[in-house]
Amino acid sequence: MDLETKISHMDPRVNMMMNSNNSSININGLHNSNHHHSNGPEDRARIEENLKLRESLLQAFKQQIKLRKNALDLDNAIMDINIEAERHNKIIEK
Repeated sequence: MDLETKISHMDPRVNMMMNSNNSSININGLHNSNHHHSNGPEDRARIEENLKLRESLLQAFKQQIKLRKNALDLDNAIMDINIEAERHNKIIEK
């Protein structure tokens, strides 16, 4: 299972909260919208843990994307060098 799939399978309430228009995190708002859970410290701790895990996954995903971009840039640079070297070899052969 790749990282993007793991992120999408996170707790839907956390995803809903992260996608909300509010720039601040409102843990109590999550509890109020979900009536079958209590507002106990265990729920708050679980939500906070989910938020930390989600943020950690997002940071790892962003780093992975950045590293892949750098690898592609290096691959392109190597390809350009190889093309240029082949061009010079053809000139030398003439």
